[in-house]
Amino acid sequence: ISQQMSELQEAREKLHSAQKLECVGALAAGVAHEFNNMMCSVLWFAELALQDDATDVAALKESAEISCETAKRATAAARSLLTFSRQATSTKARGNLNDAILAAVRLLMRDMEKSGIKIIMDLGELPETNFSIGSMQQVFQNLIINSWHAMTDWNGERIVSIWELI
Repeated sequence: ISQQMSELQEAREKLHSAQKLECVGALAAGVAHEFNNMMCSVLWFAELALQDDATDVAALKESAEISCETAKRATAAARSLLTFSRQATSTKARGNLNDAILAAVRLLMRDMEKSGIKIIMDLGELPETNFSIGSMQQVFQNLIINSWHAMTDWNGERIVSIWELI
């Protein structure tokens, strides 16, 4: 019986280790996906800035601003991952959810319009609240990207509608 208990304990430990590795793999895949999305945006807007007519200062500035915003979100995502790994609390700031929505839309709008997808927004007035701004922008960006991907094979008019939250 002692040997069977020992073997059972060893099997449990192996299973636990395998489950840990599976979780780490899933986390790594999720992080890689998020960083890839953000870095593709930075790269796309940087390339756009290089291709735009050098006299269109407004377009160059917009591309640079969006690249900076995305790089800041990537930094915030890395910080969140570090916070998670340390089991610490995330940094929250006072802000408006509509600003997080607008930041996500601004980042994706050009690509979506090039794909023939319109974005319609009707955002109501929202009070300021405390939340993780970078995380919330990422949530809205993911929701918009998911909507976009869901319409890839759609033949009719393609519209992403964003309505007031409350």
